[in-house]
Amino acid sequence: MARDLHGQFDRDPSTGGAVNTSAVLAAATSLLVVRPRSNRRRLLLTNDGTDIIYLAKADAAVINSGIRLNAAGGWYEEICDQLGYIYLGPFAAISAGIPRLLICEEF
Repeated sequence: MARDLHGQFDRDPSTGGAVNTSAVLAAATSLLVVRPRSNRRRLLLTNDGTDIIYLAKADAAVINSGIRLNAAGGWYEEICDQLGYIYLGPFAAISAGIPRLLICEEF
């Protein structure tokens, strides 16, 4: 398979470019919700709960810090920039109180 200008595959050959969808419960303890992936092209994270969820581009998330996903549909999208670069590392999530549903779609 041909490589792009930045040395990354254009799509995941094992899935044929399919979408990987998962649902996780973000709780009061930080949780790794998306693992590092060397051939990520796009990532969409949607808060399907009734409380705010905080994301971090790291192995651990902290309440009131990082990327805030508002309740009932707040979302974050990680896409390639104009040069074709994208964050390939892990994402962690945390929520205050009761566990809340976070939908993860990775392309």
